[in-house]
Amino acid sequence: MALWRTLSVVLIITLLTQGIHGSFNASTPGIITTTTFTTTKMTTTPTVNATTSTTTSSPTTAHSTTTTLTSIPTTISSSTASLNATTSTTTSSPTTAHSTTTTLTSIPTTISSSTASPPACGIASLNYYRGGEKSLASEGAWPWMASLQRNGTHVCGGTLVSEKHVLSSADCFSSSPNASDWTVVLGSHKQNGSNPNSVSISVRNITLSKESENNIAVLELSQKPPLSDYIQPICIETPNLNISTQCWASGWGSGGGVEQALQHFNTSIMDCGSASSSNSSICTGIMPLEQSHKGGPLMCKIGQSWFHVAALSLLSNNTVTTRASTDVHVFTKTSHFASFLKTILNSNAPVSSSLVTAVPSSLVTSVLLLVLLSFHHYT
Repeated sequence: MALWRTLSVVLIITLLTQGIHGSFNASTPGIITTTTFTTTKMTTTPTVNATTSTTTSSPTTAHSTTTTLTSIPTTISSSTASLNATTSTTTSSPTTAHSTTTTLTSIPTTISSSTASPPACGIASLNYYRGGEKSLASEGAWPWMASLQRNGTHVCGGTLVSEKHVLSSADCFSSSPNASDWTVVLGSHKQNGSNPNSVSISVRNITLSKESENNIAVLELSQKPPLSDYIQPICIETPNLNISTQCWASGWGSGGGVEQALQHFNTSIMDCGSASSSNSSICTGIMPLEQSHKGGPLMCKIGQSWFHVAALSLLSNNTVTTRASTDVHVFTKTSHFASFLKTILNSNAPVSSSLVTAVPSSLVTSVLLLVLLSFHHYT
């Protein structure tokens, strides 16, 4: 029995992967036969329906046969799987010669899901920086960068962490925690000047974490922005970072020139030493941060994806701290707020592109076949 099941699986998978060949009996001249097979495969009991119609013409001594096996579209979704095949055989008018034409088309396969998957995160197609460049960023370099504004004026930086959520520092909202007072601008490069790729979105809700200090804020947007090379979410499932890992911070400050263009600063992860004994802290080299940079991201690239490591904050214990003879910045890791972020973002959190693995359609088909064979055997 086990051998039979194994041979059946191999045979069926071979047929699916190499194509399905039909054979038809045309030994009786003068017969026009049309056969339609429709098979619907559900997750419960397979059902097969077949409809056959036959039309007889006058008998002849010779015939011509054309056999066409049309394409077999297969759609596999999270709820049902269906397989449709149509086969037709038709004889032509009587002739004294015999000819046969057979056409076999391909078997396209489409795999879909009943729910839309979240977008991949941490993708910056226009970012070419390797460190050591000037402080002014190019347009689109940090597509998750957000400007948090009140009355059209930039107040704090922020980071797009899902299609509808922006992460910032809770300290930015000490003067006004009302969502209606704030607007988030995404895809912007200059505070003064034209930004053809930017969008302004109102804020629906602001939620603050409730730690003892260095809290973060998550802003829920009133609508999803159109994603592009200039607007993308960053990853927040922060990996462990080694000392000397190269990272960046970005934001709008006085060093942005007349147009107040977006600035960025290259830094590296450092040992906190005596500056902090908390496992939730992360330390970097010194950067020329200003109050208007507050709430922006400290970000590091791992593999092909960028990760949000910490929200920039300029509270007393996040300013320059002396560690032996070296000055460092001390920030609170994004991972420290993992439970809070999971609750707020729910299933809206994007997935790192380095973690996305496509499932081959052949594998899905094989699994379905094994399930059906097991069901048939035990019933």
